[in-house]
Amino acid sequence: MKRGALVVAGIVALVGLSAGAAADERTDKAVKELDRQFAKVKSYTAKTEVMTDTEFGPGHTYKSEMVGTAEWLRKGEKARMRSETKCKTTETESGKTTTTPSTITTVDDGTFLWVLTEENGKKTVMKNQSPGVQMYRPKGFFQQFRTYFDIKLLKDDKVNGDDCYVFEMRMKPMEGAPPSGRQLVYFQKSHGILVKSEGFDANGKLISSSISTDIKVNADISAERFKFKIPEGAQVIDNTSPQAQPAQPESEPEKAEKKPDKKEEAEKPKKKKGIKLPKWPKRP
Repeated sequence: MKRGALVVAGIVALVGLSAGAAADERTDKAVKELDRQFAKVKSYTAKTEVMTDTEFGPGHTYKSEMVGTAEWLRKGEKARMRSETKCKTTETESGKTTTTPSTITTVDDGTFLWVLTEENGKKTVMKNQSPGVQMYRPKGFFQQFRTYFDIKLLKDDKVNGDDCYVFEMRMKPMEGAPPSGRQLVYFQKSHGILVKSEGFDANGKLISSSISTDIKVNADISAERFKFKIPEGAQVIDNTSPQAQPAQPESEPEKAEKKPDKKEEAEKPKKKKGIKLPKWPKRP
């Protein structure tokens, strides 16, 4: 009896492994097909809507509504992206509700990713490295999540009347971590663009969603749309330098070396005859 039970258990385990392998194979096949279609996309424009509805605790909620546009352009081995969004956030805490309007402009110029936030008359710019064209591809999208998420292909669905692959992403179990929800992402089959996402908490409540509509593939977009200039008076947070040096006013990286500061030059020791001093490193 024991041997029979072990054989049955072994068969069940093998069937489970085979089913898991088949599911992974289906998922990988769908991602490869999306990647193949996305490789044909040279550019696109879209209208976007994003919603969040989060509860931090009893009586403390945070909601946001964002409406805007998105533009994307492939140029050689680099990608350009621009989004312009109008936001309204509503936070309720201890019976007090605060509504704050703001605008967010995001520009990926192929070298840096710039995020300009304008809120209550204050302008803040964050400068980051561009994620690169690979991260905009379906394959790159899933690669960055596979480390911490289990990804499964679900039944096809339609968005804006078009056929889509639907993927479910769940956080991998971690010891001591509270139960987590799931994320559904919808990629349109015909061009491989992410067109919709939905986030659910551990209780199944919808807490975030996004959708892209009026998508125009291979639209004519000027490269000028992806140039960024820091607005006058804006606070700049530079995440590209360990020293957090102030960002340059133009998004295009400088080719020429900076001229040394006169005060720093005066502080450098003068070379004396017969004494060999170490060479000063070139300034970046």
